[in-house]
Amino acid sequence: MKTLTTPWQKMIGLMFTKSKEEAKFVFKSDVQCSIHTYFCRYPLDITFFDKDYKILERVILEPNKFYKPKNKFRYIVEIPC
Repeated sequence: MKTLTTPWQKMIGLMFTKSKEEAKFVFKSDVQCSIHTYFCRYPLDITFFDKDYKILERVILEPNKFYKPKNKFRYIVEIPC
């Protein structure tokens, strides 16, 4: 699993990747930002966690979709479907 911590890594995420790799996004504080699957070639199972790794939301996004989480989160895990 790739761990993405820098702003650049988090901005690119799994876009443009051909291999179905998992990714963990780590934020320094709680955030509430939207995500998308533009330029992603496969659907993603996306889970949002709080600072204690409690699951807040889970969504499956098809390629070229947009999603705005309902809650602030600290971590995101993306797993290709």
